[in-house]
Amino acid sequence: MSLRATTPDLAPRLGRRLRGRRTELGRTLAEVAAAAQVSASFLSALETGGTSVSLPVLVRIAHALDLTMADLLAADGSQPVRRARLEATTGVRLVSHPALQLRVAFLSAGPDQEGACPLEGAHGALFVYLRSGSLVVSVGRESWTLGEGDALDADVSGEVRWRTGSSPVVAIWVTHPFASPP
Repeated sequence: MSLRATTPDLAPRLGRRLRGRRTELGRTLAEVAAAAQVSASFLSALETGGTSVSLPVLVRIAHALDLTMADLLAADGSQPVRRARLEATTGVRLVSHPALQLRVAFLSAGPDQEGACPLEGAHGALFVYLRSGSLVVSVGRESWTLGEGDALDADVSGEVRWRTGSSPVVAIWVTHPFASPP
């Protein structure tokens, strides 16, 4: 049974979602096709709504695009699922978007580094989750040492700084953008 046969408008909608996700990721037809073990011409036809697809093949394509089947098959007008991946590269990457009522940043830093809060102008509630490494977070005159898997929830009214230990760090920082400074 093909998905096209059961819902006539599904094929074009599915094709638009696949193409949109592929271009959002900056990947070519050939790259995604190779990862999903299909031909680039088949993937192109699928993206334009010109062919149907079996469920096992669709699962492979969704996986190649880092999508769940629920994301892929959600009804038009439903809330989109936005994703971000913690990369191994060093630096700060803001992953919030305008519809999110939180500001979120990923921090990846090498050993023995330090810096200011990756969420510039953070005030009010601040949440930090340490995925790996060891991190000292200082808020004003107080400091907390976080180990892998630890989290910090603090009210921020002063300067926020961080310092890594002897191993690389990956941390997620979150604050509420609508909080007012004291």
